[in-house]
Amino acid sequence: AAFFFTSFAQLWCEKGRKRSLQSRVLEDMHSPGPFRANGVVSQNADFARVFGCPKNSAMNPDFKCQVWKDSTTHQTLAAHNSSSSSSSSSS
Repeated sequence: AAFFFTSFAQLWCEKGRKRSLQSRVLEDMHSPGPFRANGVVSQNADFARVFGCPKNSAMNPDFKCQVWKDSTTHQTLAAHNSSSSSSSSSS
């Protein structure tokens, strides 16, 4: 697993002069490479486990963004949302 994350980070590896990087930040709509790599892996629990990142650190924040969830979690969430919406609509 460490090899996977290292390979992913290599994709975004870049080196530039300070002035060049500042210009790119102002003119390019895309985030600089280090943010594109670190931002993604810091949201991944497997990354934190593999590299031993301390809880609530920059590379292992307590709150992680989840776009997709497994079907069990999704069903539980849907059941919770439907029960809370029915109770709020009856009041």
